Amino acid sequence: MRKKKIIFCTYFDKFYLLKGLSMYQSLKAQHKGVQLWILCMDSSTYFILEKMRLQDIRLISLKEFEDQKLLKAKANRNNLEYYWTCTPALPLFVLSRSKDCSHVIYVDADMYFFSSTNAILHELGNNSIFITEHRFPEDQKNRIDTQGRFNVGILIFKNDKLAFSCLNRWRQQCIDWCYFREENGKMGDQMYLNEWPALYNKLIISQNLGVNAGPWNILQYKIQQKGEKIYMQDDELICYHFHQFRILGDNKFINSVG
Repeated sequence: MRKKKIIFCTYFDKFYLLKGLSMYQSLKAQHKGVQLWILCMDSSTYFILEKMRLQDIRLISLKEFEDQKLLKAKANRNNLEYYWTCTPALPLFVLSRSKDCSHVIYVDADMYFFSSTNAILHELGNNSIFITEHRFPEDQKNRIDTQGRFNVGILIFKNDKLAFSCLNRWRQQCIDWCYFREENGKMGDQMYLNEWPALYNKLIISQNLGVNAGPWNILQYKIQQKGEKIYMQDDELICYHFHQFRILGDNKFINSVG
């Protein structure tokens, strides 16, 4: 019997290629041999990554990935909105095509890993779904109304009926409506997660401040370095979400502050 495995997945286009490669390198530094499935959102990305022949990578072309429902949705939204539409479809695609996958971990391409994800899996335990809150500072709690309580940056789904049910429902919701505007409690792919705690009893909301830290929450915490490790308060930094990080040139960049 083959051993069950954990598969990471992400998607990006040529404009996020450097961020996606940085995420891959940081992941490989922490997890030797782990598989990363990449949905290439344009032909340039697929061509470049195919030529690079990176280890433990499974490339997914749009031709392989898209079905009629996705293609119909693609026709009535812009690129960013369509990318968001694909978010739930990607982990569902992975689970459907890798029968020996025990868990799929979706990560945004602008995530960077500073330590092992073992602590995340330990926190998940025997549950089916893992999500993280934005953790907005107290004076910015109103952002939940327009951006959602939870951030899609890293999600874990166990290969079980509950996770499949969640992903199928979310996929259909995003196909029906996924736009870059706030409307009736919806915004993109992200605000659908607001209802998950009430719907799924085997769902874990991470209490680890070192998971999916980002510019919208980091300034409220004490950040310190101990040896080679970085800590958010007392929690080791596992992954940081470089939201809106832009490289302008050698040693020149813009980093989001919220």
